This record gives sequence, structure tokens and C-alpha cells, in this order.
Amino acid sequence: MINEFMIVVRQCHEVRKMKTTKIVFYVSTDLLTLMMLFSAGMYIFDNAEVSKLFSALGYQSSIVYPLAVSKLLGLVAISSGYSARLKERAYAGFFF
Repeated sequence: MINEFMIVVRQCHEVRKMKTTKIVFYVSTDLLTLMMLFSAGMYIFDNAEVSKLFSALGYQSSIVYPLAVSKLLGLVAISSGYSARLKERAYAGFFF
């Protein structure tokens, strides 16, 4: 009887731990998605200001729109769940 109780307690603890992990994953993914979505929107709708910033950094201003499109495609790759490798590449593109 005590062994059965300990098994049930252990299973409840594992389920609670798994729920916490999922909540942290989804919240962090949603925050990253919002950040990248606002960034891509700024690249598209406030192009003059972003182009000045890129020129000050030594980059061509023609790279702004392709970066915005790549951010949006990365968001689609992360949220679609089509392929784990594609999702991994999208995360790597955001952070490296």
C-alpha cells in the first residue's frame, strides 16, 4: 500500500514538472515570436529609420527588406512545427 502511494506521488510530481516545462517553453516562444514580429514590422513600416541605422553600421540599406522577410519566414517555421530540423535552423538564424 505504501509503495503504491509513493508511485502515485512520484507520477504526480513528474506530471507537474512536465507542465511547468511546457509552460516555460510556450511563454518563451511566444515572447520571441512577438519580439521578432515587432522587429520585422519595424523593418517594413519604418524603413527610413532602419536604413539609416544599417548605413551607420556599414551595411547596405537594401538588406532591410530581405531580413524582414527572413524573420517572418523563421516565425512561420517555428510556429508550424513542420520539421524539427527546420525549426532548429530558424532558432539558429535568430540567435547567431
